[in-house]
Amino acid sequence: MPAEPMTSRFDVDAYAAAAAARGLAPAPIEFPAACPSTNDALAAALEADPAGWPDFSVYGADHQTSGRGRLGRTWTVPPGAALTFSVPVAIPAGAAPTDLGWIPLAAGLAVSRALRAAGVEALVKWPNDVLAGPREKKICGILVRVVEAAGRRFAVIGMGVNVSLSEADLPVERATSVALEGGATGREDLAAAIVAGLAAVLGELFGPAAGGRRAGASAAAQRIRDAIATVGRQVRVELPDGTVLTGRATGLDDGGDLIVAGADGERRISAGDVVHASLA
Repeated sequence: MPAEPMTSRFDVDAYAAAAAARGLAPAPIEFPAACPSTNDALAAALEADPAGWPDFSVYGADHQTSGRGRLGRTWTVPPGAALTFSVPVAIPAGAAPTDLGWIPLAAGLAVSRALRAAGVEALVKWPNDVLAGPREKKICGILVRVVEAAGRRFAVIGMGVNVSLSEADLPVERATSVALEGGATGREDLAAAIVAGLAAVLGELFGPAAGGRRAGASAAAQRIRDAIATVGRQVRVELPDGTVLTGRATGLDDGGDLIVAGADGERRISAGDVVHASLA
């Protein structure tokens, strides 16, 4: 029987150095060999000690044993072959519920930019995926949850990027990895690039750079709109109630919901599984 492939542990010190080089302030980082879910672990840590987990701290794992995507779907890969981690961000007190829809989209933009810098042709698919390569296969999934602790709300932003997976390792046929797309990056550098990019985009959405405007009216939101590959495409949307909507995705509204023009007129979609029709 062939030996199991050797995988290296995530180097916390290398990440800290790469993060500092990108201007990120020092922040806690935990990266155990394995945990069931980095989102669940970080949410529990925030609830126990919110002050101990400032914005853009990192809780990751070399092997996420019970990772979940949207609708509770599991997503598991071999240890050390993916970059799986979560970061907390305090939600501003004045943020409206509709503003929160921009958070996973901002994460998608940060991931796509970091992957492009690593040599991977990447694009953002509404609402929470990053696709790569000419066949637009999934390379990253994003899952955001809101946690309340000490009278404040926090977004826990979980990301899983396939890094060194081979064809045989892929969890589904329509997935890919940095290695398979010809990219070159270590997990530590990739994580630092993503977190720095996320900090910049969220700062523009919710910080002083937004100029007091709602997130959806900010310049950063327009850049996200421009980056969403779903817009302008014919799509098939499987809605949470089981119904299916087909039409042309024409844009994102002020809350980041997808606007789909179908046979019965325009609809705004806040949740659903989207298939780009040309790739079905």
